[in-house]
Amino acid sequence: MKSIAEILIEILELGEGWIIKDKKINKKINKKIKEIDVFIEYTSSTGCFSGNKELLNVYDYSSSSRIRHLDLFEYKCYLNARIPRVKDGKLGIRNIAQKWADERVSFSYLFEFRVLEALLMSKNQTKTAEFFDSSFDIVHHIMKRGVERGLFR
Repeated sequence: MKSIAEILIEILELGEGWIIKDKKINKKINKKIKEIDVFIEYTSSTGCFSGNKELLNVYDYSSSSRIRHLDLFEYKCYLNARIPRVKDGKLGIRNIAQKWADERVSFSYLFEFRVLEALLMSKNQTKTAEFFDSSFDIVHHIMKRGVERGLFR
């Protein structure tokens, strides 16, 4: 039988070099917190940043970030990680590429995709934010990113 960590690794598809170090479940049901925090860690000594295929040595790690992911069993799911950074001679210090989210956002690609699907169906940012138990600002930001990508294409 697989452990919870093994199941989460399969489900989350974190990518090579990433492991699940810990998990924390907050079940405060009456006042409705219901959150799962998954703490992931990079174990490789090399990595590459977005747009670059060259493997570089890990220079250091960013401060910890908490990224909203898709809900898991009706619990809000968050990925917590310190992103490794590599040092490139031309471009300086850069975060390595992550499979699950862009730099400087507080949500995963999958969460963003589901929010965009809901926006297409509901045509209402407030109701979409309520459905995902998120803020209007996050939903609006996701909508703007989707529109920018569409216009770029």
